[in-house]
Formats: sequence, C-alpha cells, structure tokens
Amino acid sequence: MNIRLEEMVRELHDKEAIRTVIATYSRGIDRRDRELLLSCYHPDAVDDHGLFVAQPEKFYDSWSEGQPAGV
Repeated sequence: MNIRLEEMVRELHDKEAIRTVIATYSRGIDRRDRELLLSCYHPDAVDDHGLFVAQPEKFYDSWSEGQPAGV
C-alpha cells in the first residue's frame, strides 16, 4: 500500500471512530444511560459546557437531576 492510500485509510478510520463516539454520546443522553455516556470520555477528561466545567460524572449527575422523570 502506498503512503497516500495508508493516510486516506487512517483518516477514514479516525472519522468513523469520531462518529461512533458522537452516536454513543447521543444514545447515552437520550436513554439517560450513565455508563454508556461515561464510556465516551477518557479517564482524566474534563467536560466544559461553558458555565459548567467538571468531570464527566459530575456533568451527568447534574444534568440528569434537571431532567423530568420519564423523559
């Protein structure tokens, strides 16, 4: 395989990995699935939503407390 083709394959692989994380994050939020959502983050991640900056666990807990039951 030539170098350019290897670069293209790597780029496609990386883009698909990003899409997968985005879909998993969305599913975790939609289903209020804490473990699924947290699986999207690196162990030392910090979630920055502007006014809210903390570890992903704290983000999820804070976010889920504000959601109406059954949503």
